[in-house]
Parts: sequence; C-alpha cells; structure tokens
Amino acid sequence: MILPNRNDMKWSRIGTAIHQRNPKHIFERVRILLHGKPNFCTKLACIIKHGGGHVFKTLHGLLRNIDEERTLVEAIVVEDKATISRHLKHCAKERDIPMMPFSWIIKSLYCGKLLPFREEKTIHPLPFVKVSELPNALDMSEEI
Repeated sequence: MILPNRNDMKWSRIGTAIHQRNPKHIFERVRILLHGKPNFCTKLACIIKHGGGHVFKTLHGLLRNIDEERTLVEAIVVEDKATISRHLKHCAKERDIPMMPFSWIIKSLYCGKLLPFREEKTIHPLPFVKVSELPNALDMSEEI
C-alpha cells in the first residue's frame, strides 16, 4: 500500500487517514455566500474551500447554518455591487450580514489572516462652512 506524503493527515493503524485541524486555514469557521457570475463563483469557491471556509449557493442555505456554534463569521461576497438585488440587500441588513467586495477575500489571503469587516461609506457628509454675514444690498448701495 502506498501512503501519500501529507503533513495535515495522521495515519491510524488500520491505514485510514485522519484529518487534523490545521490552524493555518484563513477561512476556518467562515460561512460565505457568493454573488456574481458563475465563473467568478466557481473560482472563488475553490479558494475559500481550500482555506477551510464553507461556501453557500443560496441565502437560505447560509441562513440555515448561521445559528450553529461552529460559525465564527458569515458574509456575502459580491463581484459587483451594482448587480445586487434589493431583496438580497434587505435580507442581509435584516440579519446583520455584511456585504463585502471580493477584494476582501484577496486582501485576507495576502495578509495571511481574516481581515475585519469595514463598511464602505459612499456618502460623505459635506464639510461645515461658516459663511460670514454679508451686508444688505441697501447698506452697500449707500456706501457706494
């Protein structure tokens, strides 16, 4: 019998492989719903699963598994924010599930750890500008 050389597996006496939890997995206990084109979802699902995460195809599947104790983080990762439906936005807001761009996954991989969620504020408040009092038009005409 030829045994593969894998560091993450431990062999029992009978010859069956026993997987050990690898603390190096970035997406361990992370549940993600991917929203985008099929090609995008397939490629990103492979990356997330390889990192120890779980990928769901439907919102119902994600919501059904959120309440488990094993879940550390849940998120909806989108390819393009312009293509998100109102229904998906509403459901995510209702359940406090953050919607993250796919760059969050890429940046997490580069850093080697799961990055915290940051809500992107697209509306910037206008700066407060104090306007000095202008003299009335009648007062100005008298001075001229």
